[in-house]
Amino acid sequence: MTNDQLFLVIGVPIIANAIITSAMCIILSIHFNARLTDLRSDMNARFTALEKLMDARFESLEREIHHGENS
Repeated sequence: MTNDQLFLVIGVPIIANAIITSAMCIILSIHFNARLTDLRSDMNARFTALEKLMDARFESLEREIHHGENS
């Protein structure tokens, strides 16, 4: 076996494996980042809704407290 043949038998599978592994890592990273962005926007929406609910409840409590003071 010549050196060129040995390089092809050993080197080509290693290079192909590195290319495929790199491509998979890039694809998974893109999907992971997209999922994190979706989760972040969902959490922001939920926290906004929670903040509005808490504001409404505090305003209601403040009205009740002020109504009790006026009586």
